[in-house]
Amino acid sequence: MKKAIPFILITLSLIIAIPVFAQNQDESLVLDFNRDFGYGGFGNEIQGRFSLSVTSPEDIIHVEYYMDGEKVFEGTESPFKWQFNTASYPEGSHTFTAIGTRQDGTILKASEFTRVFLSSEQAWGKTSEIIVPILLVVGIATLGGVLGPVLLGHKKEHTPGVYGIAGGAICSRCKFPYSRNVMSPNLLVGKLSRCPHCGKWGIVARASVVDLQAAEKRLAAKNPAVFETQTEEEKMHQMLDDSRFEE
Repeated sequence: MKKAIPFILITLSLIIAIPVFAQNQDESLVLDFNRDFGYGGFGNEIQGRFSLSVTSPEDIIHVEYYMDGEKVFEGTESPFKWQFNTASYPEGSHTFTAIGTRQDGTILKASEFTRVFLSSEQAWGKTSEIIVPILLVVGIATLGGVLGPVLLGHKKEHTPGVYGIAGGAICSRCKFPYSRNVMSPNLLVGKLSRCPHCGKWGIVARASVVDLQAAEKRLAAKNPAVFETQTEEEKMHQMLDDSRFEE
């Protein structure tokens, strides 16, 4: 009898050691919670269409999903996807879990997790709180990067005949030509530019070569000193530019 006691104890310990749900991390049921369409912000708050599926282990043959302790899905085909819309359920906190059965009959349980269902109005409000400040920061940074050098920079002197990549423009006030700034904002009908002669701001289109040459003559008649201060290199550059349009 004494010899039988250790055998009985060992047998009982083996029976008791078999869990109903696997507790080891390697034996847990792994779920994938996806946002298919909608809001998924901070604090586990969600709104819209979402889905649950099983990613591990591979030998699962049966799965049951539970929300707040009630079964909401039962399937036998991988990946055991269940899609739902938060609008179909009450707003507030909801707890999810799942139970899966492997081919050998082992029962696995997924870790519980919680999500807070929002109404569409609440989700829109949350989205606005995130997006609006970001758009403002991006907009200010963009305007600052583009307009800063233009608005804060000094009035650039005009070099006759040199107009750069952005081309030349003619001021609507003084009718003199000047080079448009490449970094100036492009407002569809023209670039926002400042005339170096009179200081007037305006949205100016790219002027034609003929109009620029006529404006150069007006500038030369009004202020010959501008042309007299040209270096030989600048004069040669102007001559080469002008020669491209000669027939």
